[in-house]
Amino acid sequence: MEAAPKRLLIGKTPRLIDECQEQPKLWNYIRHEIDDRKETAQFILTGSANPEENVKMHSGAGRFTTLDMRTMSWQELGFSTGKVSMASLFEGAQIDIHDEPTELEFIIDRIKSLEAFPL
Repeated sequence: MEAAPKRLLIGKTPRLIDECQEQPKLWNYIRHEIDDRKETAQFILTGSANPEENVKMHSGAGRFTTLDMRTMSWQELGFSTGKVSMASLFEGAQIDIHDEPTELEFIIDRIKSLEAFPL
């Protein structure tokens, strides 16, 4: 990033840049690249946090659309105990699995209930 930040923007699009908040300077490079290319849907910026407040960034008005994402993990939503983990599977642990099928209507209702509570 420090040596040649524009190299991150070269390649097939849309171009995914994950954890972009770690390199806030990248925002302005992307903003200028969007202006130069005059095309939509060039970049997908993801991150698990917001950039630090002390970093000066252009608003990106007219160039960026923000989408808040929520968890879809059954455990995080409280519908699973989480007693089966990938770590235990890789360690070869014996796991007593009692599979109870989940009705499709239940899944749809859960997804709809999340839509009712925007962040």
